[in-house]
Amino acid sequence: MDASCSKEQLRRIHWKRACCIRSHEEQKTSQEKTLMTHYEQNFKELKTMLSNYSNINLYRVTKFYKQRLTDAIYPFCDCIAFAVDSKHLPDENYKDVISLYDKNQKREAAHYLMDTVIAKKNCDTIMEMWEYILLASTKSIKLKNLLTEMQMKGNNVLSDAQLKEFGVKDIPDTLRDCVKEHKNVLAEKNKEIQVNTILGKETINIFPLEDNFIELIVVSASEERRLKEDELLSRGKEHEKLCQQVVQNERETVRYDEIFGSSFGNKCHARLAVISGVAGIGKSTLVQKIVFEWAIDRIYEQFHFVFPFKFRDLNRLTNISIHDMILHFYPYLKLHLSTILMKPEQVLFIFDGYDEFNSPIHARSELDIQFDKAACQSAAWSCSTTDIVSSLLQEKLLKDCSVLITTRPTALQFLHKVNIHLHLEIMGFSEEQRKEYFHKFTGDTKTSEKMFKYVEENDILYTMCYNPAYCAIICSSLEPAFKSERELQTPVLKTVTQLYSNFIYNILKHHNREHGESQKVLENLGDMAFMGVQDKVIVFDENLLSRFSLEPSQFLSGFLMEIFSRDESCQNIIYTFYHLTIQEFIAALVKSTPNPLEDITSLLDKAAEYKDGRCEVFLRFIVGLSTTEHKLEEFIREKTQTTVNKVIDWVKSKLHANSTGRQLLNAFHYLFETQNKELTESIMKDIKSIELQNITLSPVDCYLMFSLLSHCDEIAVLNIKDCNIQPESLKKLQPVLRNCGLLRLQGNNIGDESVKWLSEDLQKTDCKIHSLELENNKIGHLGLKYLSENLKSCTLKELRLCSNNIGDQGICCLSDALQSHYCNITRLGLSLSGITSSGVKQLSEALKHPNCKIKKLWLNGNNIENSGVKYLSDALLTSQCKLEFLSMCNVGMGEPGIRDLSDTLQRPFCDLSELYINGNYITASGVKYLAEALQSPCCKLQTLTLCESKVDDPGMKCLSAAITDLNCRLKQLDLRVNQIGSLGMEHLWKAMKSHPCKIEDLKLCYNNIGDAGVKCLSKALRNKHCNISELGLTAVGMGPSGMKSLSKALQNTHCKMKTLWLGGNTIEDSGIKSLSKALKSSYCKLEITDLCAVEMRDDGIKVLSEALMNPKNNLHDLYLSDNKFQASGAQCLAKALQSQFCKLSYLRLRNNRLGNAGVKVLVDAQQHPNCKLKQLELDNSEVIEARIQWWPEALKSPCGKLDILECNEEGDSGLKAMLEALENLDNPKYLGLHSSEVGDSGIELLCKFLKRTSYKLENLKSNICEMSDFMTERLHKLLKTTESDLEYLELHHNKIGDTGAKMLAEVLKTPYCTVQQLDIWQNSLSEDMERELKSLEQELRLSRPGIIINV
Repeated sequence: MDASCSKEQLRRIHWKRACCIRSHEEQKTSQEKTLMTHYEQNFKELKTMLSNYSNINLYRVTKFYKQRLTDAIYPFCDCIAFAVDSKHLPDENYKDVISLYDKNQKREAAHYLMDTVIAKKNCDTIMEMWEYILLASTKSIKLKNLLTEMQMKGNNVLSDAQLKEFGVKDIPDTLRDCVKEHKNVLAEKNKEIQVNTILGKETINIFPLEDNFIELIVVSASEERRLKEDELLSRGKEHEKLCQQVVQNERETVRYDEIFGSSFGNKCHARLAVISGVAGIGKSTLVQKIVFEWAIDRIYEQFHFVFPFKFRDLNRLTNISIHDMILHFYPYLKLHLSTILMKPEQVLFIFDGYDEFNSPIHARSELDIQFDKAACQSAAWSCSTTDIVSSLLQEKLLKDCSVLITTRPTALQFLHKVNIHLHLEIMGFSEEQRKEYFHKFTGDTKTSEKMFKYVEENDILYTMCYNPAYCAIICSSLEPAFKSERELQTPVLKTVTQLYSNFIYNILKHHNREHGESQKVLENLGDMAFMGVQDKVIVFDENLLSRFSLEPSQFLSGFLMEIFSRDESCQNIIYTFYHLTIQEFIAALVKSTPNPLEDITSLLDKAAEYKDGRCEVFLRFIVGLSTTEHKLEEFIREKTQTTVNKVIDWVKSKLHANSTGRQLLNAFHYLFETQNKELTESIMKDIKSIELQNITLSPVDCYLMFSLLSHCDEIAVLNIKDCNIQPESLKKLQPVLRNCGLLRLQGNNIGDESVKWLSEDLQKTDCKIHSLELENNKIGHLGLKYLSENLKSCTLKELRLCSNNIGDQGICCLSDALQSHYCNITRLGLSLSGITSSGVKQLSEALKHPNCKIKKLWLNGNNIENSGVKYLSDALLTSQCKLEFLSMCNVGMGEPGIRDLSDTLQRPFCDLSELYINGNYITASGVKYLAEALQSPCCKLQTLTLCESKVDDPGMKCLSAAITDLNCRLKQLDLRVNQIGSLGMEHLWKAMKSHPCKIEDLKLCYNNIGDAGVKCLSKALRNKHCNISELGLTAVGMGPSGMKSLSKALQNTHCKMKTLWLGGNTIEDSGIKSLSKALKSSYCKLEITDLCAVEMRDDGIKVLSEALMNPKNNLHDLYLSDNKFQASGAQCLAKALQSQFCKLSYLRLRNNRLGNAGVKVLVDAQQHPNCKLKQLELDNSEVIEARIQWWPEALKSPCGKLDILECNEEGDSGLKAMLEALENLDNPKYLGLHSSEVGDSGIELLCKFLKRTSYKLENLKSNICEMSDFMTERLHKLLKTTESDLEYLELHHNKIGDTGAKMLAEVLKTPYCTVQQLDIWQNSLSEDMERELKSLEQELRLSRPGIIINV
């Protein structure tokens, strides 16, 4: 930005960004005003409190909160700067803020703004900034939480700020030497880090703390924050993405020197803090850093003494006072300890590893008599160490002292009653911190960079690197290979199996003195690990150890210490593998050499049956271990060639079974793990189609796909649509992409840079791509420029670019390419691409060029208007234009555009045969122009759609006249949602009975033609010249008399009708009787009919059922939802289903009144051998819990073929019975649970069932089920940890609150989520949450255009 710009110029430039903050009423919508009023009311007390501060106190508070405010407002600090009046923020300062902001240095801009305002020490300036910060709370969850915290503290906000400024007191002379000695001791004790290693002669490496400490991401956490299993199981970039989202959007980063004496905490002078983190995340090292930094006088000067303890050491102490407990560890303080403890506000106690403490801490009530007896009432009072810690936490002992506790999240439950002032969570390493760790581990920049790049491309390894302990594992395994003097073309460890083999081998090798017994222990451990993988068990107690002949003592020494963690945080000692992948590897290692009684093929088949991903990594490991040589063979049973052959045959079967999606990707992984070139070549040369749509592909997935697909001669179809492929990952596939015929890359946000190299490949002589689909990829005009340059000389025939921001500038480049003699594009998709009439003008010039070969063109949703249509019409007039198909729905076309287009259709050089112009402003005169065109001998149209085009009876008269003309070639006419009445049908039927009329498919749905109009149509259907085979009459105002006329037509020998849509008409039973009579006729050809919501009752269903049993009936799809028939009608229908002549395969009966008896007979009929049903829908059929007696038997029947299931008003017992029955049923795609009264427990049953089976639902209705936030969390886990295909999720009329809604929102944001519609209305959502969900809907529509969130 030009530095010479005045502030007024900058004001205009940034007005749009700032108007959402600045309170100019004329710039706000009513919704924005409501939002502002809401938040002004929310923080009214805080604003009043700040306004009442003196100049110096407001300065103190602002300075105290400066860092946190900066972190919260940096995304929109330009708006804050704009809002501050120019007399308070001079032009030059404002320009500096905007300049930094526009360079994407937003944090620096926010720092500069805060520093500039605070430096003025002017009450008016500072207060003005605070006012706009309060208004901006609508823009940031982080800022809102900070302001809420301040408001809760009230006047204590100032007390904290003053304590920070004046709180440090001089050390008394009598204690100076004591303090110095204590600090020296702690500094010496904590100055070095000890790291266990599995390599070399030394088992421990020692590093200086100052040189090797890497600061971790530590964030503020809510009291309710608990460890979620899916976070433990998440892999790849997803973990890092989770961390980034949490830190940027919700949680604040807290440095280790800000825990005490800072603005953080929910209470004045926050003194009790808890830091949680998983095993190996760095809790103890962080404590060591805090103690060391304090000991060398860098942090926490307010504390004269810091006393660190490890809970595991306190376990050995019994019946002791806190005075003696301190002396036990720090005996040199004996002479002065009593004096020290007299000033508890100057003391910090640190307790590390609460999860290792033998006894849980109990927070007791003031009135608890037992507590008064047990509690430490003074520093000299003797009691258990549990009571000492409990008393400190409840401020019953040494009140005003500060306490810091570290723990694993699994032990947080024992602290939930303690009034903790500040909760913190260690998230682990960021990407930069991981790089730093690798560098410090190796001490060699070149080696560390090569190692890190290798790990970064492997999602499993990269995930583990967020944890310092796992970083050490990976670095230990990789360093020898990457430090080899011989330069490697590729890393020596190509597969994850090889890496883990190397790691476990080093552990076993360095414990070779135990080799005699290690094999048996390893076998038992592998059996237990495999059980855990199968049953999703990651925590093992001593009972499980005994079950697999393992002794707890074995985990205290030897190789088990290196891979297993012992946790004493609970009542019973528990054990876990250091990482799930280690458990999976150990299981695979042992199972890769099965004993004689085990069949490895059966084992592999069983593991592959789990569709939720629990055995994916295990299977990759076992294939790799079974088919390759590795160092670990000396520690396990001997592998036979028979086993190797069986595993190879199994891998072949997975790749020769036309598998798609996740199943195919897994098979690729298995093949890659074998590292068998001959096997790979023999399999891949026969693969022609690869379908991986909607599967998130990580960098390692792309790498192995490149490795495998390079063996394919030619790939007919590669579908990687919506795979969330990052540009750098797609680049790995570059060499094989040009080997594909049809390449589907939609929805991957690849951007312009990826298009650049992709388009360069199009010109290469060996490129085989003939169809390229790039919809919804954030491609702009620059990407089109790259692409266009290469389209001038390539074999590409189809190019789809819909839903990209191409604009007119991009079309200009594309048009130039289309005019090249060597450009072969015949099909071009440009819908929703930001094109105007200017862009269409350029495109039309290309269409007129003799070299242009375009035959099909999509322009839907572009604002091209009449002028754009004129340019296209002119192009169609030329003999050089080859367009045959044109779609221009919703392009803003009116009467002038229709006139130009109609005129063009009559010209001899116009070759259009299909025209789609729905949703435009077509008037009666516009239809007249079209009708004239249809009668022209030059018009070649066979398909015309005019939905939502305001076509009326006069327009219908014109169209009718047109289709009677000998020259009219129209076969498909779609007129849904218009203004056609019975008069229009008078004209139409006369036209349809004429010999020249060629219409075969006619859609008239949602027009008010009535019985009179239907009677007219019926006359036409009886005529031998009428060719209609599909007729749409949904909601056209038809009654029984109209149905009677239509039925007579169906019985006529000349009627050709096969598909008839009649839903939404008041046909009633009398009309159904007429239709039933027709179905029995030998001349009736009807195969599909829709009779939903036609007021059908039992009498109607009775006669319809009789017709279904007639041998002349041809119906196979029948829609009967939303009618009024009851149990007796269902009995008739059930009888029909058992008839040998009934051909029904699809039956929809939603929203009827079947009751228990009706549903029972239908379920019984479904078991009959004659029943051909594949799909049966019965939701909302007014059934009660008795229905559970029939579902299990029906679904377990060998004749059970249901794909769609409903379970209503049955309670938990009914749902449980249905789920048990589903074990023997092919996968249903729809499950309805609404009005089931199943509640939380029922939903939990469903979640557990879906996690342990292969069922993949596309539609789940769980409304009116008393579902709460607690069970929403279960559903959230299910959607995140399974390969979910859910597209519709209906959760309305439950008890879901903001917490549950946030969990669902989190899932919707994930790239692999397939949900397209979420109904969550009629729940316990706040207005804020509803607004947040609607905002999310708009955000998601950028990448998933069709998504709907109904609140």
